[in-house]
Amino acid sequence: MIKNKKLIALLCALSMIFSVFASFTVVNAEETKGITLEYVAAESTDTQKVIVAKYAGFESGISAFGITIQLPEGATATSTEMAGMMIDTNTSADNKYIIGGMATKNITAENNEITKITITLAAASTEPFDIELLTGSSVAEVGQTGLSVALGTMPASKVTVPVWTDPSATPTPTPVAPIATRAPRPTADPSASTAPTKEPVVVDKGIALVYDKASSTDTEKVVVAKYVGFENGISAFGITIQLPEGATAASTEMAGMMIDTNTSADNKYIIGGMATKNITAENNEITKITITLTAPLEEDLIVELLTGSTVAEVGQTGLSVALGTMPAAWTTIPAAGEPTPTTTPKDPVGTVSLPEVKITVDDIPADAATSDNIYIAVKVTKKDGTNGVYGTDYVATIGDKTLTKEELSNVLNGYFDLVDGVDNWNDVVNKLKFNVFNEGTTVAAQLVKETAAGGTVIAGGEKTVGTTKPTATPKAPTLAVSASKTSVTVGTLVTVTATVSTPEEEYELAFDLTKGSLSDVAGWSVEGNKVSFKPAAKGTYEVSVTYSDGKNADITKTATIKVTESPAPNNGGGSSSSGSGSGGPIAGPSGSLTPTGGTTIGGTSFNDIGDVAWAQEAIYALASKGIINGRDEYTFDPNANITRAEYCQILIGAIGKSSEYADSSFADVPTDAWFYHAVAVASQYGIVSGYGDGNFGPYDLITRQDMALMTLKAAQVMNKNLVAATESSFTDADQISDYAQEAVYTLANAGIINGMGDGTFAPIANATRAQAAVIIYSTFVK
Repeated sequence: MIKNKKLIALLCALSMIFSVFASFTVVNAEETKGITLEYVAAESTDTQKVIVAKYAGFESGISAFGITIQLPEGATATSTEMAGMMIDTNTSADNKYIIGGMATKNITAENNEITKITITLAAASTEPFDIELLTGSSVAEVGQTGLSVALGTMPASKVTVPVWTDPSATPTPTPVAPIATRAPRPTADPSASTAPTKEPVVVDKGIALVYDKASSTDTEKVVVAKYVGFENGISAFGITIQLPEGATAASTEMAGMMIDTNTSADNKYIIGGMATKNITAENNEITKITITLTAPLEEDLIVELLTGSTVAEVGQTGLSVALGTMPAAWTTIPAAGEPTPTTTPKDPVGTVSLPEVKITVDDIPADAATSDNIYIAVKVTKKDGTNGVYGTDYVATIGDKTLTKEELSNVLNGYFDLVDGVDNWNDVVNKLKFNVFNEGTTVAAQLVKETAAGGTVIAGGEKTVGTTKPTATPKAPTLAVSASKTSVTVGTLVTVTATVSTPEEEYELAFDLTKGSLSDVAGWSVEGNKVSFKPAAKGTYEVSVTYSDGKNADITKTATIKVTESPAPNNGGGSSSSGSGSGGPIAGPSGSLTPTGGTTIGGTSFNDIGDVAWAQEAIYALASKGIINGRDEYTFDPNANITRAEYCQILIGAIGKSSEYADSSFADVPTDAWFYHAVAVASQYGIVSGYGDGNFGPYDLITRQDMALMTLKAAQVMNKNLVAATESSFTDADQISDYAQEAVYTLANAGIINGMGDGTFAPIANATRAQAAVIIYSTFVK
């Protein structure tokens, strides 16, 4: 066992040896081999800072180390033994802290930690400080004996100790907007000086103040005083306002008033006016006040009537019989350099109201009930982080009135009397709305108690408005499988296509003939997501496709093809595509068709709709009008399922809205998709609303109840006279979702849908192409 004094002596000797060889030591900047320092915030306090020293770059561990650091003035330090190290410490006269460590055996420390240093400060630090390894710090790796053969002077290592903050403390919110410069609050009856509830400044009978921007300059601000509510005019008035520090004021006689002015020692400006005869002033203006500032305003200035302001109406004599203390009135003079909007957008992208910042008496601090300085702070921030410009990026309204910037400032910075003013605050906030002209704009509002430190937030909230495209919620992959023809003759080329929506980056598609014999198939060829072949014998063929990605459960879908020896008759068998999609849009112009067999109606001939006689009239009528297409001239594929995008496309064509323009905000509806326009128009008219997660699900197979809902909404857009129904005779009515019940019941009541023939409606079953044709035809064409 090495005694403490011997270990310290060894460290000192080591320092001397390293200083001699320091000039021969080259540290490769790319290497991290030495000792590193790390600050441990979780174990530190305001006066105790914990730093852990770790070795780095020694795969076999270390056998000894030496660390020297400089402590802050007045600080002390202690070290904790870790990883089997026997350590000793010493603090030199210049407050350098020296730690020596030697292992009782060669070790590999847990997490490479070799010692923990606790630094105790004389007082809590007010700014960050650095702790770094000083000259003489060293390390010996396993296989070396003692510090005398250590690696040499250490590479630089430094850690910054930040100013400590209590992790349990709740951050104090700061006001989102600066406090406007305001005159001292009147000390009269509080009910006479509350913030407005209907208009920014409401004076029923008294004197109103109006900022005259056109007559003002950067250092001269003009305010016009007007009387309000005296039909016969006034005979005298008195006005007192508070001037900013260093400012002076002058008044202009108007309307035959004989006026006198005075400025008191506390810079209150007092104006007295008496008419030589009773008068009715032009525009009710009684005096113009010009305030001369010592410098341009840096913040908005509020000019407010103070206690003692009076008015006498015609028929009264002198100020001695004036009406008394005036109702609250003020005007806001905006700061210099405020940009003037040049254009005002016509149509906002959205409106923000702020009811969520409603407060109660319990929200008010105990000392705020007698405080003079309670105000509303509002900040409007655009999507790019810059501040919104009033009149260009947003405007404020109360009721039907659009506020000027001055009027908005009067609302926001007006005094609120508490506790009685709580209802006043809520009334203003619930009526105040912001029309926003840029998407992604955020409006924040707070109720603030003004303090010497700048303000304390009492309550607040924010909202963002706009048509920003929502972030898509990841969806599981889906698979749709369709055949180019589902009823063919022997030797006809058939292609089966697999369509995968929202696939993983890596996946596989496996094609298999699960019904029919491969010996009866010629030219079986798989290319990408398609398989092609020619059936060599009549019968039924079923092609199965399996999607696999290693992350989701495998998905298998099939397509069925019926093969005849000669051209299939018009009343031939249908097709079945169990759970499969239709493989592409079925809407759009049908073009010029030249049938070679079957019965032609309206220039179109399908030879596979014999088993859906109930749908033939609808299919032929819609095809002849170009609202739907078949798979080819002779194939309609009536029993195949239909996707949500396909039905949307047919619906928009059927109601004649295909030529209208709209934008889609669905995350899974790309602008280059064939269905983008139809979905966008349908969304604009409220016919579709998606799944609520930002997705529309264009490739999902549409259910019968969703088909009914979309149809009813389209009928309402077209003002179809459909009588709403609240009940039906379907035996599975209890399985119809609440959101679709009215649509299903109403269309059933109108005879547009008749159910499945067994008394059920089958609301969540996937709709077929034939069913879609019938419901569209019955609602909009028949």
